Amino acid sequence: MRRAWSRIDQKLLAEFRGFSVSQFSDACGGRGTIGNPVQRRHGKGVVLGTALTVSTLGHPDNLAPYAALTLLQPGDVVVISSHGCEKCALVGDNLVGMMRNAGAAALITDGLIRDAVGLDAIGLPVHSAGYSPKAPSKAGPGTVGLLIQIGEATIEAGDLVVADQDGVVVVPAASLTDVLTVLRRMECKDREKQTFVRGGGLMPSDLDKMLTAAGVDWQ
Repeated sequence: MRRAWSRIDQKLLAEFRGFSVSQFSDACGGRGTIGNPVQRRHGKGVVLGTALTVSTLGHPDNLAPYAALTLLQPGDVVVISSHGCEKCALVGDNLVGMMRNAGAAALITDGLIRDAVGLDAIGLPVHSAGYSPKAPSKAGPGTVGLLIQIGEATIEAGDLVVADQDGVVVVPAASLTDVLTVLRRMECKDREKQTFVRGGGLMPSDLDKMLTAAGVDWQ
């Protein structure tokens, strides 16, 4: 267990509010995007927070997620790598309820969860790969605060995690300023596209050029 790491400054974090997960993914060139089967299962809204990383090392055990409670700070997003373990649920409503009580912003895992009705009542945003009613053991092994991998996303404690109904994107802490610059630049173009569509636009003005470049064979 790693005891401490730098959390994202709240003023900087506020600069990222208002952008969607899709925009974050585009701004990062797709890097850091956590795809299927991890999906929003519970909760609402856009999540922005600092990653608190956890790994169960592929074991059907949730001692490490419980241990993360000792390091959890308000605004943290708990990110649990199960290494694709499908033998049981790693997290249920009791643990998620404690995370919410400690101020967690969300839970993200590529593992399975359980107690769907209880999780709905808690209201904390939860992303997972699915459900299982089977309980895990609580003996370890595992890690907290160390580097983890979920799909193609490499995640360090202290990275920015953004999540909504579309999915999850992780932005390395060292890249925050650069990504914010790209997001602001993209925002202007996105507004122009939305205005075009709402005004009745039928197709992009450069669609013919794209089709020609792709070598379309008109029949």
